[in-house]
Amino acid sequence: MDVRYEDVVVVPTADGWAQRHVIHADGANGFAIRGLRACMIVRLHGDRIGRIYEYLDSAQAGGFDNSRLVAPAD
Repeated sequence: MDVRYEDVVVVPTADGWAQRHVIHADGANGFAIRGLRACMIVRLHGDRIGRIYEYLDSAQAGGFDNSRLVAPAD
C-alpha cells in the first residue's frame, strides 16, 4: 500500500508532538483513500517514541472498516 501524508502541520508538546495531516493512499484491487483528515499525537519515552495515537475523521472514514483499514466487501 502506498500511503502519503499531505498538508502536514507539526506542533511540539511537552512530551512529544501533535501532527495534523491529510491521508491519501492506494492499495490492491483499486482500494483508495483520498483526502482523509487525521491527527496524530506522539508521546516520547526518553529519546524514543513511547506511544502514537492517531485519530481519523469518522465522518469521512465511513467507506471502509476502520479497525483494519480495508475496503468493505461488496
